[in-house]
Amino acid sequence: GMDQEKRLARQVLVGGLVGGLALRMITIIWGDLDPGGDGLQRLWNTLEWMSQPRWLGLSGVWPPLYIYLLGGLASIWEEPVWLARGFNLIVGLGSLFVLRAAIRRRHGDLVASVAMLLLAFNWTHIWLTSSYWVEPPYLLLVFAALYFAEETRARGRARDAWATGLCLALAVLLRHEGVLLIALFAGWFAWHVRPWRQGLQMMLLPVLATSWLLLEPWWMGGFYFDFVESCRLLKSSENL
Repeated sequence: GMDQEKRLARQVLVGGLVGGLALRMITIIWGDLDPGGDGLQRLWNTLEWMSQPRWLGLSGVWPPLYIYLLGGLASIWEEPVWLARGFNLIVGLGSLFVLRAAIRRRHGDLVASVAMLLLAFNWTHIWLTSSYWVEPPYLLLVFAALYFAEETRARGRARDAWATGLCLALAVLLRHEGVLLIALFAGWFAWHVRPWRQGLQMMLLPVLATSWLLLEPWWMGGFYFDFVESCRLLKSSENL
């Protein structure tokens, strides 16, 4: 019955939280630093910025928003590795709840709890939330955008459409892949959400963020797609 399903959903929820937290704490305490990749480079850029805070813009191979965030926190607690790991642990655990909330309205408690359980025990997510990579806050923003999109569909509130757009805009400023999500969310809004103006409200902030990423390199004498060549050279050096 319904009561049994809710009880099972709670058990799955608790199991996912307890097991997921335990695995993340193990990797934080006993896990090693990844010696390569852009995660360590972002951490180095954060330390460099912390020693000399300055405006780096919002565009680049690695958009600097994450550097501003970690650098600001590191100025309070000068343990950047543990700070980044602690921050990503909190963000990663938060993403479990946000994913569950995004799924719950349409599919119910049990399906939402199972989805959360699968993410809680996903090794890639465990590893990311116990390190210093930018993916955990990016994923949290994507899940939050899904949640607010569902709220817009169900409640028809303009503030939920704006919140969806804000989450997407911040995701765009963390990772370039966020630009691709704008088209996906625009199509979803066009199919599921009425009135049409809420789709336009959702798109405004992420389109402005994308426009900034395109225009800022041009203002500085460069070009947006210069980061593609930089990434190619970086990956080539990693494979040597």
